[in-house]
Amino acid sequence: MKSYETNDPIEIFTEGEFILLRKYEPHCAFCDEMSKIITFKGKHLCPECIELIKAAGE
Repeated sequence: MKSYETNDPIEIFTEGEFILLRKYEPHCAFCDEMSKIITFKGKHLCPECIELIKAAGE
């Protein structure tokens, strides 16, 4: 179980009739990957999606 500190950012979700709290961890804006995230102009992106975007622009 993860521990939370007083000023840790959290995300709030609903699932049916439940309210879920999760410690905020940046994730890719396109695929929700949470590892190797790069922030560009306020958006979080993973290397794989960056490569897909590059390829789409060629």
